[in-house]
Amino acid sequence: MKWMRGQASVEFTIMAFFALAFLLASSFIYFQESNEALELKEESGMRSICTSLSAKVSGLEIAGPGSSVRLDYPASGRGGNYSIWVHVDEGLIHVVRQDAGGEYSSVGCLLRTRSVGNGNGDDVFEAAVNGTVRNVDGVVLFA
Repeated sequence: MKWMRGQASVEFTIMAFFALAFLLASSFIYFQESNEALELKEESGMRSICTSLSAKVSGLEIAGPGSSVRLDYPASGRGGNYSIWVHVDEGLIHVVRQDAGGEYSSVGCLLRTRSVGNGNGDDVFEAAVNGTVRNVDGVVLFA
């Protein structure tokens, strides 16, 4: 009869080990998928900023001289900071994010108009995330 009690404790230990291994494997997969979903959400937010800015620039061009709009975009996201780059010669807007680990990710979209500038005549410049954009004599200027 002494062996029966020992056998039950060995079986319990084996089952507890397998249950713990299953729990750890499930947790690992859950956290991995959760991080991937957060990255997709961050990329979607960056794409939203890019297309919104492109639409605002197009709207200012259509609105005519004297119109202006304030850019109210978040300066940072989940563990990283944004910067918005306008490439006038290529007709592109890039939203670039640097995370806490120093890695970069970027999203780009088309700029519908080429009559864009920053006042200095630069072909590539960084737009302030909380700056003002205005139409001055048919040219959209970032301030």
